[in-house]
Amino acid sequence: MKLKAIRGLANYATETEIEKIMEHFLKLLMKRPENTPYNYQEYEFIRSACGLPYLIKKYGYSCFETRGETV
Repeated sequence: MKLKAIRGLANYATETEIEKIMEHFLKLLMKRPENTPYNYQEYEFIRSACGLPYLIKKYGYSCFETRGETV
């Protein structure tokens, strides 16, 4: 699942629903090998201004903040 989809879902879902999805998203990221081709594209969006920082600033859900520190 891409962070873009989570960003769109955050407009409609509750914090508890998003929390479950973020847990699954983190599990998927941890399974990815470090040296996968184009891996930087995924992480580049996560760290960009419209990625996790945007979600933290707009919604302030704790699941975004704790997951952001891990990623």
